[in-house]
Amino acid sequence: MAMVSNKFLGALAVKLGFHKHLQHFSNALLVKITNYAEELQVAEQELNGEVDYWLSTTDSPKASNCLPDMLEAYLGAIFVDSGFDFKVIEAFFEKHVMFFFKDMSIYDTFANRHPTTFLHNQFTLEYRCSDYCVKSGALPAVDGESPKVLSAVIVHGITVAKAVASSGRYGKVKASTRALAALDGLSRAEFRLKFRCDCRGDVQETEFGTAV
Repeated sequence: MAMVSNKFLGALAVKLGFHKHLQHFSNALLVKITNYAEELQVAEQELNGEVDYWLSTTDSPKASNCLPDMLEAYLGAIFVDSGFDFKVIEAFFEKHVMFFFKDMSIYDTFANRHPTTFLHNQFTLEYRCSDYCVKSGALPAVDGESPKVLSAVIVHGITVAKAVASSGRYGKVKASTRALAALDGLSRAEFRLKFRCDCRGDVQETEFGTAV
């Protein structure tokens, strides 16, 4: 599902530089593609090159899904040019796609795998906790450096994980990823003891959404 999604194909098209060769007559589309490419680049840098960095970005520009279409058209072209030799498709897959999917378990819950969403589900469904949040705040500016934001995952007033990034969006992704790692393997009883959690699963609005 993840491998054939327009979200991944659009990100791969940018990774391969296809977006630089799109012929069009729309300045609005150019702006959207440029912004999208920059967002992907920042996400890859902020998440230290993790293969699923593209999950944390917005979808590729919607105009007829032009970027995924470019990638699919390219594959069709090299397939025809090779005299319908499927080996060229396999070679493309091994060189440009397989890297992202060596660990397929990353995408087991593709629709809900965004770190912050996944963490929300962990708190509400696994631990039945409603007293949690992800907070972000600007750090004091340092001369000559770009502004930074500190994000933290907090449970019952206890900081589970924190991260510094160029924006609150990526800071929350990094902090959520670290929180998931810190909570990995923790049973509900251990969680309640460690974070002094006495939640009873009541419905409550949180920064993530509605906790049950």
